[in-house]
Amino acid sequence: MMIHILKLLINMRVISFRGLDSNTNKWLYGYISWYESPEKGLFINGKHVIPESVGQFTGIYDINGKEIYEGDIVYLETVDKQASVTFEEEYCCFCFRYDKGSVDYNTYSVTKENVEYFKVQIIGNIHE
Repeated sequence: MMIHILKLLINMRVISFRGLDSNTNKWLYGYISWYESPEKGLFINGKHVIPESVGQFTGIYDINGKEIYEGDIVYLETVDKQASVTFEEEYCCFCFRYDKGSVDYNTYSVTKENVEYFKVQIIGNIHE
């Protein structure tokens, strides 16, 4: 029983979010919560954030070891393209999307293999 519980803890995925603090305009990282009262809105680690700026950690790191979040702008060196990190509901996964056209031809799933193949580097995000 104890081994089974330990195995579950080791295999758990880190679910983390980031968002811009509505008071300081600085990035906050951590857990997310929603409150109706006394102050309505989204909060990260108990601090109010701008809802449009919130993005989820993909669980993957770029080639420099930086966490990749939804909303990041990345450079795909192998194909010399910039892409944004989006969550594609149709495929139920995070993707590197470099064009507004067809999802099938302009996106790559956010995987460790694709990060290594495309030599993905974070160069910014859609909120800055």
